[in-house]
Amino acid sequence: MISLPKLRRMAGIGSLMLLSLAAAATPGMCENLLPNGDFEQGEFGWYIFAPQEVKDNCSYARSSDEPQEGSHCGKLNSTVDARYAITNGPRNHVCKPGDRYRVSAWVRAGQDFATGAKTPGFCMRVSLYSQMEGYVDSKAGHFMLGLGNKAYFGKSINPLVPADPVPPTWTKLEGIFELPEDVQKVGVAIFSWNGQGTLYVDDVQLEIVDKSSTLTPLIDSDEKKTDG
Repeated sequence: MISLPKLRRMAGIGSLMLLSLAAAATPGMCENLLPNGDFEQGEFGWYIFAPQEVKDNCSYARSSDEPQEGSHCGKLNSTVDARYAITNGPRNHVCKPGDRYRVSAWVRAGQDFATGAKTPGFCMRVSLYSQMEGYVDSKAGHFMLGLGNKAYFGKSINPLVPADPVPPTWTKLEGIFELPEDVQKVGVAIFSWNGQGTLYVDDVQLEIVDKSSTLTPLIDSDEKKTDG
């Protein structure tokens, strides 16, 4: 017969094991939720999105051409003026409204990269969806982040125009936002927005941060332009 003290010890060990398993299943703060955000594991985790009319002109590949860190980075290329993106998203992640996230990436333009006058050329989008299945946009829109860490919630790219040219040297973008109430699924998209040529990206991160973290100031509504 097992003594009472031993039973208590066994129960304590069992509780510790359950806590350990729960901790292992729950992403910690400052842990990158994006698989292969540094492009060191081939092209795993990343998918290209391009409209049908320019699909054959756009490509994504892993590149060893002067990565920001490590041995590889991501390379987007288009032979025509196109709006397209590479996308990634957390696996089995449970969204909790009110949580705060930091999204960041490094970007640089290739020598052949060019954009028009009425486009930012590049932006990051944290896609916010109100359903786990499908792609129903959050009522708040998406979290958009441009060069200079210009940030806002919405769907239009207009608030980022006009924009400075994408720098030819590695430049970091970073923004902290709070998850709106209706969001059940998140993803990250790296856009070449009406750009032509080569765009490099590296060390893309999406992580949960402490709720006391300072939110990135949003573009004032007076700066926003109507959809054109």
